[in-house]
Order: sequence, then structure tokens, then C-alpha cells
Amino acid sequence: MVRNEAGEKVRQYFIEVEKQYKAIATKPLSSLDLFATQLQLAKEQQAQIAVLQADVKDLQAKTTIRPDYMTVMGNADCSHKYCRRQSAI
Repeated sequence: MVRNEAGEKVRQYFIEVEKQYKAIATKPLSSLDLFATQLQLAKEQQAQIAVLQADVKDLQAKTTIRPDYMTVMGNADCSHKYCRRQSAI
């Protein structure tokens, strides 16, 4: 596993899923209970997917290089109006 925050989140997720599985496996469930458990797990997975997708978008935004912001020295922050006007020329 990667030793970073995202890797730790994934690790904790699988540990929690394993705990839930062990809790379910120790007692017999009715079909309705099983369906409710699966639905709850699906909702949790959907929430985790949304968080991870947001993280990916943030990372992509941070690593995307825009050619209109490139200078001789590299990537520049052109928030000043003069810089924006020059890049439009």
C-alpha cells in the first residue's frame, strides 16, 4: 500500500468492510436483512467513490499545465490583469 492519506483511506475502508463481513457471517440473515446490508454497503461505496473522484479532480487541476501561463521560467500564476492581457495577444 502507498503510505499516504489516500492509501490510508483505502486501507481503512477495507478493514471496515472486513469487520462488517465478519459480523454478517457470524449470524444467519433473512433475505431482507441481506438486501438491506448490501444496499447500505453500496451507499457507502458510492460516497467513497464521490470523495475519491473529487480528490482526482483536485490532483488533475494541480498538475495540469496551461500553455497560456507558461513563461521562460516555467509555470506562472497570471492572476494580474496585465498578465492576462498579454496572454490574450
